[in-house]
Amino acid sequence: MFNGQKNPLAPMGTRPAISDSYQMDLQEDFDALYRERRSKRARKVLAKKRKKLEQELGTVRLLKCSTEQDVDLVLEAFFRQRAARFAEQGIKSKFSEPNLNGFVDNIAHSETANDAEARPFQFYALLAGDTVCATYGGVGAQKHFSCFINSMEPGDVSQCSPGEILLHDVIEDLCHSGYTSMDLGVGHARYKEAWCEIDPLVDTLLPVSVRGNVMAMMQSGRLAVESMIKSSDNLWHLYKISRAKIGQIKDHG
Repeated sequence: MFNGQKNPLAPMGTRPAISDSYQMDLQEDFDALYRERRSKRARKVLAKKRKKLEQELGTVRLLKCSTEQDVDLVLEAFFRQRAARFAEQGIKSKFSEPNLNGFVDNIAHSETANDAEARPFQFYALLAGDTVCATYGGVGAQKHFSCFINSMEPGDVSQCSPGEILLHDVIEDLCHSGYTSMDLGVGHARYKEAWCEIDPLVDTLLPVSVRGNVMAMMQSGRLAVESMIKSSDNLWHLYKISRAKIGQIKDHG
């Protein structure tokens, strides 16, 4: 379902997707929304982390990219932070591939420079002093905003949860900008559950030939195994540890 329109493919040969989407309704009164979504304790903890970040690095503020210089600053931090995160997980950075790297660069530098509201792709960043502590990027259409990519500064800065602070500020800006809903994309994450409701997704396999039927059966089996691993905390934890170890071996091989 999107904007009240049902997916016409959903009833055909579907199975529950491995991962669901996370989305939420917005409102003009962000303070009321914040109190509704987050507990008093959670709000207090985040305020303390913001204060600690400011004490350590300097004034904390939201940057909503409106110039090419803003985009250059945030893109550099985004690519660097994502590379560090992928390395930590033992995964080859997707953004090390020139085509994808260039695609992100192109959409981030799309037309309408010096007009943050009109940019088809919007980049946000959390600055503490001169440090880009976290980034968020996404697209808005029909009063709905979809967050596609994000990153966070590794090391000691991460102890202050800059990603959560930035998400708070992004949601506040979206409320004030007239958006009525948003989503944080597909895939489980604790910070998504803190704000959003789960939007169940389905995988659709529609074979149209004998060979297609064979491929559909193989794909269905692969999805079933992946679903089993991701639905088990122990198996998923073991998988992530193994992936990181294999990545380290490859890096030193």
